[in-house]
Amino acid sequence: MEEAQQELKEVYSQKKGRKANNAAHNLIMYGTFHLLQRYSSIKTKSEQIRMTLDYMELLFEAGSFNNDEDYTNAAIAYLVKQGYKLQWKTKQTEDYNFSPNNQSTEHLW
Repeated sequence: MEEAQQELKEVYSQKKGRKANNAAHNLIMYGTFHLLQRYSSIKTKSEQIRMTLDYMELLFEAGSFNNDEDYTNAAIAYLVKQGYKLQWKTKQTEDYNFSPNNQSTEHLW
């Protein structure tokens, strides 16, 4: 019971700091920008950000993310400062700690 209460407290407590609208947006935004910065011939940061936003517009529904260049620049700077790691994880294994009595990683019941 103590383990379950601790897990509830960690998973469902009020989050502090910057709130991400969508983890997939952060992953694609930062990953695309990082790729352009390291491997493309596009040298200016503003052009890299614009191309990142253009790519995101192809992948995501219109209006589902903030496509402002200044906001994106600030969001990328924040992710860099926080040491953001480019990893795609399923929601279940990323956010939940499973009890030794529940070995399932596919279902939460």
